[in-house]
Amino acid sequence: MNRELFILEAVYTNGLTHIPVTRFVNDMVRDNRLNIYVNPPFIGISFNWDKIEVNHENFPSSTACDTPKYLTLIYLNSHGIHVINCPENDALCYENNHTQLRLWDHTKCILQKVVPLS
Repeated sequence: MNRELFILEAVYTNGLTHIPVTRFVNDMVRDNRLNIYVNPPFIGISFNWDKIEVNHENFPSSTACDTPKYLTLIYLNSHGIHVINCPENDALCYENNHTQLRLWDHTKCILQKVVPLS
């Protein structure tokens, strides 16, 4: 199967400090699906999560910073390039057989009903 899902960039940030997590997230793409594997050393036990909690436990960062942090993912799938930005302590959920992501809580979207460029 040709690979169609690529994480182009993933950053965990509070707006001042940026922690690159691209390789970490891209390594979780299997068979064109993003699957988060979690256990103490991340050795491959998969939880069948319907959402990805964006928090310090799943995406380690500095605890010395009190400002809000965000996980930004830029990814490529068979439908094009996508960007999603999720605040810490919120969640992302899978769509379309784990090939797309959306915010778990749509009411927190900053830009709603944006028409895609053709």
